[in-house]
Amino acid sequence: MHLRNDINTISELAKKRKITVTYEQETQISKQIGAKIYIETSARISEASMKEAFDVAVLAAIGNYRTGAVSYRDNATW
Repeated sequence: MHLRNDINTISELAKKRKITVTYEQETQISKQIGAKIYIETSARISEASMKEAFDVAVLAAIGNYRTGAVSYRDNATW
């Protein structure tokens, strides 16, 4: 479940006159800053997804991970 589609998240953001960002916006920014990889995850969804994100970040930093986009839903092995 993406929080960008979660009704409670959308409602809370609307109270602050804000909106969620799109996947396309997220990946565009990651390319602009020269990120080796884009990892989509949320601590609200699962602690395991956060650990996986950090594991991927470490591997990307030392050059042992392919570039691209990864979602917490992926079943990739690293």
